[in-house]
Amino acid sequence: TLMRCLVGLIKLTQGEIQIMGEDIHESSHNFLNQIGCIIEKPDFYGYLSAQKNLELLASISRNSNAKKNIHTTLKLVGLIGRELDKVKTYSHGMKQRLGIAQCLIHNPQIIILDEPTTGLDPEGIIEFRNLIIKLRDEFGKTILLSSHILSEIELVADYIIIINKGKLIAQGNIAELLNEEDMIVYLETNDNLKCQALLESIFYISITNHTSYLKLKINKLLIPTIVEKLIEHKFKVYNFEVKRGLEELYLNITNHGHETS
Repeated sequence: TLMRCLVGLIKLTQGEIQIMGEDIHESSHNFLNQIGCIIEKPDFYGYLSAQKNLELLASISRNSNAKKNIHTTLKLVGLIGRELDKVKTYSHGMKQRLGIAQCLIHNPQIIILDEPTTGLDPEGIIEFRNLIIKLRDEFGKTILLSSHILSEIELVADYIIIINKGKLIAQGNIAELLNEEDMIVYLETNDNLKCQALLESIFYISITNHTSYLKLKINKLLIPTIVEKLIEHKFKVYNFEVKRGLEELYLNITNHGHETS
């Protein structure tokens, strides 16, 4: 709903939205010149090629350079070599990349993406993530995306907002919301019970035993010492994954219902 409101597909019942200083409902849709978006999933004419689809979109764009940008944009999203193939032959990931291409042909400043990695396989998610980072860092695009995959958000976002049941409950830079020293460690060994007992007796830390793995909440300064102890006591370590804990933050604030203005 929020994403649809941002691009004018749903009329607001209250409040206002400003993009680049302009109220979107008083600007005669001029703001759309600066926006590229994918709401839900991109849709194209399956019987036409990727290039022909983009040519049709470029013909209705207000940007006179849109058609000239097609080849460069297809190259950016990794579809050169398949640009003349019919879209109905494309995989889901390729259609998502073509969706990004249609966002970019008029060279917008702001890109709005609604659940862009839904349905992608792990390789597709990595490719999409790298493309988002490239658009942000190399091309200076402002990207607003929604996602329930918090581990992905943590890898690409500078600033986040968390909405629960229609209410804003947290917002800020990731560094502000997460204590950089606090880490979540997922640990799997050849004997998780003995490992848990050892670490709890030495470090007095919070450990949750999920049978197949242990979940530790620790200060990152403890990590080298924990690794040393695992080696010293000859544990076989099958997995040692460290995260900063955006998922933990989300679960904590949504479960306790804390709201911020």
